[in-house]
Amino acid sequence: ATVRLMRSCADDAVSLRKELLVAFRHLCATELRYGFVDHIQDLVDEKVLVGGGYTCHETLRTLAYSTLADLIHHVRNRMSTRDIAAAVSLFSRNLHD
Repeated sequence: ATVRLMRSCADDAVSLRKELLVAFRHLCATELRYGFVDHIQDLVDEKVLVGGGYTCHETLRTLAYSTLADLIHHVRNRMSTRDIAAAVSLFSRNLHD
């Protein structure tokens, strides 16, 4: 449900997207994080994670990527090779930005 809310959230709704990211971070701190393994491909999509708006991108990028990094760190043993490759690609693009 969290990923669906992130996907349907408006691009310019910074405060709403921030609240979703904070809730996502809290969920990642519990055993519920393993439920997100099936949604890694959605989460490594920048439009889903950060949104398409300039303000969201600049304001929430740090929170979004650190939350995703925490999730990936905790579920890395359950991720497929495809998911790992997508995560490495996302973080590599972020480093070069």
